[in-house]
This record gives sequence, C-alpha cells and structure tokens, in this order.
Amino acid sequence: MVLVRPLGCALWALLCLGVPGEATASAVEDERRYSGVGRLLVPAVRYENGYAGHYDERCSGTVVTLSDGAAPSSYIISAWHCLEDYRDLSRPLIFETVDGDRSEVRLVASGGTMDQDWALLRLTQAMDTALPVTRDPATPTAVIMVGFPRDRADGAQTVVHCAIAGLDGSDYRGSCALQQGASGGGVFSIGESPRYLGVISRGDGVSQSIFVPVGRFLPKLRSHF
Repeated sequence: MVLVRPLGCALWALLCLGVPGEATASAVEDERRYSGVGRLLVPAVRYENGYAGHYDERCSGTVVTLSDGAAPSSYIISAWHCLEDYRDLSRPLIFETVDGDRSEVRLVASGGTMDQDWALLRLTQAMDTALPVTRDPATPTAVIMVGFPRDRADGAQTVVHCAIAGLDGSDYRGSCALQQGASGGGVFSIGESPRYLGVISRGDGVSQSIFVPVGRFLPKLRSHF
C-alpha cells in the first residue's frame, strides 16, 4: 500500500527527490515566472491529551486572477489542511513573497476536508504577481508544480516538472515528489505563459504528488472574485 500524506503537516518528515543544486539562470527565470507563488505562514494549535501545542505551520500559496492574462489580485489559493489547526484568530495568517515581503491574509472559503483540499484567502492589498487560472479544465499530460518545500536550506522556491500518472479519486497524481511545505503550492500548464491548474495537496514524499484540479472548485472562486 502506498502511504499518501499531506505535504504541509509539520508532524511528518518526508523525503524529496531531486535535491536542488546551485542557483542557475533557469532557476532565476522560473522565480520571475512563478513569482505569484509564495509561502503561507500559519500560527497553528494542536490539542493532545488535553493540552494545546503551538507551532508554526509553513505551506505555500499562489496569488491568482480569473482575468485572461496577468492582472493584480488580492486572492490566494492554498490547501485546506494547511489551515486545519488555525484556531487562534488573534494571530494573523501571513503570506510571504519570493522577495521576502510579508502581508496579512484572511481565510475567505475552503473545501473543509482532505477530499476538498483547497482554501481561498484574501490579501489586505492586491499584488501584481497574480497568475491566471486556466479556462480549459481538460486533463493535462504534464504539469509544473511550484512550492516551498522545507528541505531546502536556502528556503528558495522549487519548480518541478511532472508527468500525470493517473487519478487519485477526483484528483490528479503527478510522478514527482515534493517535501513538506509544498502543500498549497501551485500546479501550472507548461509553456511561456503558465496558467494555474490546481493546488498541491498531498504525496508519498518519494515518487508522487497529488493535486486538486481547480475545476473542482472554480464555481466557488467565481462567487468570491
């Protein structure tokens, strides 16, 4: 049996395929292209044996727009499970860009379960790094996954090319692995003008990463934009 776990849970240490090397011109180009993908910092509380344990959950998120091309937006898509233990509303959720700038965000809507592992958040101010959501919900044969796995000592963004290996229920399975922290990251079409296809949800940390296609919750997005 293949064990599949959320990629943002702080309790599990997962392995990552393809240890990133030194920065290259391609890596710098990717960072510009996917600059709408940043870190989501969540002050979480988990109860065990009647006691509250506080910890900082680190996930990823993507600034998105429903416009046909790139346009400023204040909306971010991440994974629901990254916010599952967010209980202390006196402490804000923080979105951190690839440049290290930080902004507060608030939760707008979510799927509410691992079966609907998506969340929509809103920034206090719009950002001009938003990436357009796909208008074509057709099944892709290959995608690019972008997030901030915690195994990177430099804390940099990781961009991985993945072939689609099949389905996991109503979600898609990519034949690549990302480590914890990548949950909530973006999945994109391949090309010079990437479109947002879905949100990274879970994986086995060895050979597969599973994402929720944006088509599953696009009507919800449209009702809030």
